[in-house]
Amino acid sequence: MLISEQLFLILSGNSGGSGDWAQRGIYGLRGAVLADLLLAGRLDLTPGRDPLIRVIDDAPTNNPVLDDALSHLPTDESIRISHAIGRGECSLKDTIAAHAAAEAAGSDSAPEGGPAPERGAGIVDRLIAVLKGECPATAADQVLLSILKGLGLGRVVLPGERTGLGWSGLYQRVKEITDTNAPGEPLRTMTDTLAALTIIVATVDDDR
Repeated sequence: MLISEQLFLILSGNSGGSGDWAQRGIYGLRGAVLADLLLAGRLDLTPGRDPLIRVIDDAPTNNPVLDDALSHLPTDESIRISHAIGRGECSLKDTIAAHAAAEAAGSDSAPEGGPAPERGAGIVDRLIAVLKGECPATAADQVLLSILKGLGLGRVVLPGERTGLGWSGLYQRVKEITDTNAPGEPLRTMTDTLAALTIIVATVDDDR
C-alpha cells in the first residue's frame, strides 16, 4: 500500500481531531505521494530543507495515484518541494479515495456481508509499536511519522496515553527514528522536509 494511501486512511479515521484537519491533510497527502514517487525511483531531489525535485522517469506506473501525481509535475524543470506541496493538484484526495475504495471492493478479507477491517487503526497501531521500539521502522513509517510531526497532528493520531510520550517526547522520538533509520540521503532529505511541513504550510499561506 502506498504511503499516501496509508496517510489517507489515518486521516479518515481521525477526521474530527482538528478544526483545520482537512486543510492540513491535503498538504500531508501531497507530501506523502511525493515520497511514494521518490521511493518508486521517479523523482530526484537536492539536499536542503526545501529541496528542488525533478522528475527523472515519467513513464506510466499503472497506479492511478502515482500517475495522477506525475501528470501534475513538470518534466522539463525542477521545482521546490514547497511549491509542489502548497500548490499541488486538488484532485489528489479524491484519486486516493477512489483507489482505496476500489481496492477494498476487490478484497476478500472482509467477512461476507460485513464491513471491511479498519485498516487505518491498524496503521496507527503499527506506528505506536514503532514509537515504543517494539518493531523496526520501515521507510513508510518514517515518512508517516515525519508528516504527522510536521503538520502538528501527532498528538491527535498518536495520543500520549497510548505512546507513553508527552508532546516534546513524541516529537523527539520521531526525530530519533528518522535520523537513525532513514536509509539513504534522498529519503533522509525527504523526511527532514516533511517534518518541517508546518513551516512550508505557513509560507504557502502567507503567499496566497
